[in-house]
Amino acid sequence: PEQLKLCEQYGIMTDIEERANYKLLHAKTGAALSRELFGVSDEVYSAIFWHTTGRPGMSLLEKIIYIADYIEPNRDFEGVEELRSLAYKDLDEALILGFQMSLKELERRGAKPHISSERAMEWLINKR
Repeated sequence: PEQLKLCEQYGIMTDIEERANYKLLHAKTGAALSRELFGVSDEVYSAIFWHTTGRPGMSLLEKIIYIADYIEPNRDFEGVEELRSLAYKDLDEALILGFQMSLKELERRGAKPHISSERAMEWLINKR
């Protein structure tokens, strides 16, 4: 697959969850391409890199990009309107709810969540 080739080209390490779910890799390859083509800052690189899984210690920009991608106008899933509303009131609570929704959906499908998502959610809950 194209994403794995790009990971090899840019020396991007992948984990078992990412190799099982190629959709996650576009964040890492997008960050690498953005740096190469546009010279983005480390902060922007990191926000792109983590926008699909999140991570503990997310910066404000990382949080904004993560939730913006999650609730973008073309998304249509149960609870998205509530999540959109919450994002304008309490970003951290919106992130927690979004992670919970994602983990529940992955569990329903029998898929394994990315460890970074689980850790990001735990980090946000612990800093309440």
